[in-house]
Amino acid sequence: MKSALFKICFLISEILLCQVTFVINKVFGGAACISAHWTGTMPSDKNPIPKAFFKYMKENLPDSKTHRLYFVYSNQTLDALYLPFQKKVSEGLLEKGYDKNILYEGADHSENSWSERLEIPLIYLFEKKSD
Repeated sequence: MKSALFKICFLISEILLCQVTFVINKVFGGAACISAHWTGTMPSDKNPIPKAFFKYMKENLPDSKTHRLYFVYSNQTLDALYLPFQKKVSEGLLEKGYDKNILYEGADHSENSWSERLEIPLIYLFEKKSD
């Protein structure tokens, strides 16, 4: 159940970050994606979701000067299946100026793993921006 809630929160965070620019600028300003199941289902060559996600991200991701995005992935368990797709996401994030796109080598895709480092994205999102 917790895992499903994290996935829902990721999708909501991504949509909010991309779509509601005025509200995001004034209220949220960022998102932490720590359980990215953005492929929508198990990865396959015939899955249209990753391509749609890449296009959506490229067209809608807001300016990194006014927003923060902390995107985390690993290379074990479920995340290991995403690595071919993750390369393209990572490149897209870097092109847009988002540099908190972090691989946690050896970490698995679980609540226990995320809880070991939850303070890192929270500090990043809530620390005062330097001018």
